Amino acid sequence: MSGFQRKGRWTVPKRFNCFAFWGGGEIDLREANFADREVQINCVAIMGGMKVIVPPGVEVVVRGIGVMGGFDQREEGVPGDLGAPRVILTGFAFWGGVGVERKLTRAEKQRLREERRQAKLDRKASKRELGESSRDNMHDAHQRMLDGHRSLMHDRHEERRELQRERREQRERRRRGED
Repeated sequence: MSGFQRKGRWTVPKRFNCFAFWGGGEIDLREANFADREVQINCVAIMGGMKVIVPPGVEVVVRGIGVMGGFDQREEGVPGDLGAPRVILTGFAFWGGVGVERKLTRAEKQRLREERRQAKLDRKASKRELGESSRDNMHDAHQRMLDGHRSLMHDRHEERRELQRERREQRERRRRGED
């Protein structure tokens, strides 16, 4: 009616025995150092359960027997990386079970999280640059339109001034009687 845990940095011996009676246990091999290239973990679970967590790349062989219980076979047969250790699970489960899970190490999870965060920041930066360049293009187009409008208005103003000057000169000539 209690449990045990082995996790973090620890050395897995060539042969490791664990027992759970009306309780549970967790053996986390992700951060562990292996004493040998092949380690054997003997699990006995009576009306309890155990969970063995292995890192990616480790080969797992399950040779346990379950009576009204079971040994998880899902991770068996997944080939290990070259030079990676091999974990052999043996034992007995009576009204209980032994499960195997493959999980990333904390460092690998952190690295992937950092990669995703950096990719997200890069996407935001490129969107911002695209938005800024689009905004700059829009600003430049607007500025050209305003400059064209100012030029047109200046030309019209000059034409009006010229027309007014001509009219003034005509009036002056008429007044003097030159016309």
